[in-house]
Amino acid sequence: MQGSQEMGFPVLTWMSVHSTHMIVTPVLLATI
Repeated sequence: MQGSQEMGFPVLTWMSVHSTHMIVTPVLLATI
């Protein structure tokens, strides 16, 4: 259980960062 949690956390963090980046980048490009 603990092992899967440790492996899952970086993946969830990367996914949230990646999805946020994919949303923020077009918005920043549009405002420029």
